[in-house]
Amino acid sequence: MLSSLRLNYNEKVQVFHDIILLKNDHKSQVKLIYSILTALAVAELNYILFDLPVALLMIFSLIIHELGHYIYAKAYCAKPSYPLFIPIPFFLIGITHILDIHDKYFSKISLAGIFLGLIYSFILFLYNSLFMFYSPLFILSAGLMSFLFNYFGSDGKKYKKHKYKTKEF
Repeated sequence: MLSSLRLNYNEKVQVFHDIILLKNDHKSQVKLIYSILTALAVAELNYILFDLPVALLMIFSLIIHELGHYIYAKAYCAKPSYPLFIPIPFFLIGITHILDIHDKYFSKISLAGIFLGLIYSFILFLYNSLFMFYSPLFILSAGLMSFLFNYFGSDGKKYKKHKYKTKEF
């Protein structure tokens, strides 16, 4: 009985290890540090151009969006890289490169960032209703702009392309 309990515990640890970002090898840790540093560069650039609360809202939205792609890709047994962020003034660009992805999951992974971004905006809106650190109109407009930009941008195009490509007739 104890060995079966350990097996279940080990399986749970393996699932936790596979889904969570942290890995034991040196190469993965360096890539994670590089991902964090690029996110900090984007945050710093936006802090210089905008105010701190606006920069934090924007960078957290981008990080959650890219982690949505990463986590969904891991859940569908693909091989995603850590998200990389490109610091360009007035733009937020994040890239999560995904390898070995099955075509039927591509549209779901493309929508994952948009979906988690909307959940983040909704939770932020609820939290803001208690503490009022942002204007509610600002949060609603930021969430709407994020949704529109992503759905009609590259993620939306990838979703639509693969959704119709894998549709069975």
